[in-house]
Amino acid sequence: MYILTEYLDQAMAQAVYEKLDDGKYGGRIPTCPGVVAFAASLGECSEDLRSTLEDWVLLGMKLAHPLPAVCGIDLNREPRLHPGSRFRRSSGRNQTFLQNTNHRLGIPSNTEYSVKRCG
Repeated sequence: MYILTEYLDQAMAQAVYEKLDDGKYGGRIPTCPGVVAFAASLGECSEDLRSTLEDWVLLGMKLAHPLPAVCGIDLNREPRLHPGSRFRRSSGRNQTFLQNTNHRLGIPSNTEYSVKRCG
C-alpha cells in the first residue's frame, strides 16, 4: 500500500460523526484541524470528509505546511534515498534535482509555490 493512501485511511478511521438537529450529518477528523464535512446522509458525509481530507493533505504538502502524524505516519519527513541508490543531488536555476545516469527528477523550490501575503 502507498504511504499516502495509508495516511488517509488511518485519518479516516479517526473520523467523528454527529447527527445534527436538522437531520443532516457532520463529520470531522480531530487530528486534522479544519477537515470537516456536512451532508444529508452518513455515507455522503463520509465521502465528502474523505475528499476534504485529500485536498487538505495535498494542499498542505504543496505549500509545505506541517501535517500531523497519523498512527506513526509522518508525511513531513524528507524523502530518503535507498543506501544503494545511484542518485545524487544537483541544483539547477530554480530546482533541486535527483538524478542518475538515466533519470532526472525535478523538485520545485518553495518559492515556486509560495503564496504572497496580503497587507
